Amino acid sequence: MQTVAKQFEAVFARQMIGSMRQADLAEGVFDSSATGQFRDMADSRTADSMADAGGLGIAQMLMRQYDAGHAAQAKIAPPAKAVTGPAVDSSE
Repeated sequence: MQTVAKQFEAVFARQMIGSMRQADLAEGVFDSSATGQFRDMADSRTADSMADAGGLGIAQMLMRQYDAGHAAQAKIAPPAKAVTGPAVDSSE
């Protein structure tokens, strides 16, 4: 679950960085599709690194929320018991 929470944080960070890049106000002299692809790859790696370091804290928050919900669910739902009944004769 921790891995999934970190992956979610990385996706969120990628979206945030991408939105910040779209706010570019001027066109650069060296802008091309190649530099755009490189920038996207660098942004993706930056987002992954941020998530691994816990920079935004989203993964930690998700894990706390999951653990709290899981603990509350364990208190509410008793463990399942095996239901046994009388033996049924299938020869009839």
